[in-house]
Amino acid sequence: MITGYEAALIVGGALSTTVALSAHLVARQRTVGWLLGIGTQVCWVVFAVITDTWTLLVGPVVVGPVFVKNWLSWRARDRAQRALENEKERHDDDARQA
Repeated sequence: MITGYEAALIVGGALSTTVALSAHLVARQRTVGWLLGIGTQVCWVVFAVITDTWTLLVGPVVVGPVFVKNWLSWRARDRAQRALENEKERHDDDARQA
């Protein structure tokens, strides 16, 4: 039978591994990485409350906003790049038709 302490170690290890995986995906600019990272921070908050380990809230308070800020920044850059590509395609089409 697993004790509460052992279960907490397993869950904590799984959450830490998930944060590492999300960082890897974010480095490759995969949307799922940011979403996984943000979701994991929510899980850390739940875990901290359930285990009454309030010091664990430091991570989500610090890392969570970083994930959100970087995701929004990446999305804005991606949209701007797509808009430029679309404008270039329109310009090329106009040049061919002229």
